Amino acid sequence: MTGALLGFLTLLWASLTLTHFISLLQYFQLHEYLNLRFLKWAAAKWRTVIRPIEILILLLMAAGWLIPGLAQVLALLVGVAVLMVCSVVYFIVRERKRKITAIKPLVFTGRVKRLIGAGVAVVLLELIFVFRLWIGAWPFDLSAWSISPDARIYGYLLTLAVLSQTNCLNLPAANLLLAPYDALMRLYYISSARRILQRVNPLVIGITGSYGKTSTKEILAHLLSNKYEVLKTPRTYNTILGVCKVIREDLRPKHQVFIVEMGAYRPGEIAQICRLVKPRIGILTAVGPQHLERFKTLENVARAKYELIEALPPDGTAIFNGSDATCASLSQKTRVKALLYAAAPGELQPDLCLQNLELSDTGTSFELVGREQAPLPIRMKLLGRHNATNAVGAILAAFVCGVPLKESAHLLASVSPMEHRLQPIYTPNNITYIDNAYSSNPEGARVALEVLATFTGHRKILVTPGFAELGKIEAQEHEKLGSAAARVCDMIFLIGAEQRIEPIRKGIAQANFASERVYCYNRLSEARLKLAEIVLPGDVILFENDLPDIY
Repeated sequence: MTGALLGFLTLLWASLTLTHFISLLQYFQLHEYLNLRFLKWAAAKWRTVIRPIEILILLLMAAGWLIPGLAQVLALLVGVAVLMVCSVVYFIVRERKRKITAIKPLVFTGRVKRLIGAGVAVVLLELIFVFRLWIGAWPFDLSAWSISPDARIYGYLLTLAVLSQTNCLNLPAANLLLAPYDALMRLYYISSARRILQRVNPLVIGITGSYGKTSTKEILAHLLSNKYEVLKTPRTYNTILGVCKVIREDLRPKHQVFIVEMGAYRPGEIAQICRLVKPRIGILTAVGPQHLERFKTLENVARAKYELIEALPPDGTAIFNGSDATCASLSQKTRVKALLYAAAPGELQPDLCLQNLELSDTGTSFELVGREQAPLPIRMKLLGRHNATNAVGAILAAFVCGVPLKESAHLLASVSPMEHRLQPIYTPNNITYIDNAYSSNPEGARVALEVLATFTGHRKILVTPGFAELGKIEAQEHEKLGSAAARVCDMIFLIGAEQRIEPIRKGIAQANFASERVYCYNRLSEARLKLAEIVLPGDVILFENDLPDIY
């Protein structure tokens, strides 16, 4: 009987450990499979990592081991079995709830499937080691399971209970186990993508920046598609492997232009993408306080983004946002041909800029002017002054590629709002949603609130979790966000833990905004339920940023 129960408990432990391993994979994926970042998060969010019922199992094991005679071994094992079954039920219920409320659920990519396989190997190795340590035999020896009741069983189960609480360590272990294979596959993907690029040989345009790069990419692709066969990296495929995936799966001999969005979380990442795609035109949209938690200083951010410009050939063209002080400064030291676009004429005399900007709740209008260009009136459906600046940058890049300014001005009228980037969504019951979920920086929030303010005569509601990865300036920027929101909004919904949203509330209070019109929730799903109760026809609701579940 003891051996059967011991085997049953071992199977339960292995099953729970593996299912817990898979649930933690969501957070590991959100941390880009970086071991140290994940472990730091696990230490800070230990309540998410541990399994409370199994702590009871651990305590029960300790009691049985340290206080002989407290209970018969058989009764103890039955008690542990009951608790483990309860743990299974609890885990299933929690996971179902989490799948419903998860903002970015686990995507079962090839890498995730390999990690699951490696996780199985790690768990089996743990089991073999613990069994050998306490029972003194290999678990494959069936006779070893008929062990007589003694302290060894307590030690075996107690060690398994401890391991169940440190399951977060299995993910980095599995990742390290796969490191050699992943390195070889990475080299293979890059090599095969390089061969495809050499065969097709398109004009490559690289776009990077702290913000504005995706919108500029989408607008530019629209302007060039009238003249060329264009391929662009979709959504946020802006890493080396994401770019490789696009090249291997989508780049065809017909494509004449390849527009590549380039993101960076560490120095050298953009340079690596550039070594692969070899851009001839580079666009730098902005340098701002994004990912400061990783880069530490704005100078490091600028250095990382400038890797695109440094990679351009001698006959290449660098295009800078002259309205961004750092970009304008970087343009002065560029060794290749440098062109500037801007939100208004300035001391640097941009090659292309806008004037007479008019914002409304239905779109944006302005005049396009250049050094030798008469004003061109432009009207587009995109919201916000930043999109007007992005449009001017895209027009300048299209002009370098041979698209006349008048043609681009005409084509801008048919550019549709980008998904999750100040995207207006109109409902039949006259409620307007502004989806700005992909904006995770102070400048983007400022512009979004400016857009919200154009909806005059409506109740204006903000829903936001604030920003992430701003390092030491995060609290300061959250206060500014609260103050700015209080000047525009009628109601404000804050999403997240108390320590995250407290600086936003402080900024709101400093602006003398009524506290009863501020709603605080841990999850967006909870805020949506409250919104459904209070929303009225004519209301305008801005969803500003949508932080993933790791924050």
